[in-house]
Amino acid sequence: MEGADESKRAAAVARLIQLREAEQLSAAHVRLAAEGLGVSERTVWRWLSEPARVPEHRGPEPYVLSETDREAYALYRGNVSAVHRARQAVVDGDGTTAGAPVPDFLREGWAGAAPEFDPSRPVTKNEPCIRAHVPLQQNTDAGAKYSGFISSQHVIDGEKFTANLHF
Repeated sequence: MEGADESKRAAAVARLIQLREAEQLSAAHVRLAAEGLGVSERTVWRWLSEPARVPEHRGPEPYVLSETDREAYALYRGNVSAVHRARQAVVDGDGTTAGAPVPDFLREGWAGAAPEFDPSRPVTKNEPCIRAHVPLQQNTDAGAKYSGFISSQHVIDGEKFTANLHF
């Protein structure tokens, strides 16, 4: 299997194991995973019988999207930078971004949200800036890949995942 297929396999098997541990795993789950991965159901059952290969987590905990984050992503038509600016404006107590007020439903959803920085890595103002310098086409492509990932992988609200975008 290639690298991308291996990552899909690992994600599917991990989710199926979670369902098995919660005593909710069914043949329909296995069938859906097999169809999505392009393998037989028997192969998926074999993967589930193998000892778990849990990759070691490295780096900071992944950010878990809230329902408000998802609504903002849709409102700003996949513009991640605009979502970040709006969220940061609400967290900072300003409530406006680019001179326009952040919609009430977003302000209510983000009320009391924690800032998006890691306190163990304080800002020195010498870090390379990447947030405001993403070319339009890359931002658009990232939004398309993200929304395609969410729908194709059937991500459940509150489920943690890491999105790696390669262009």
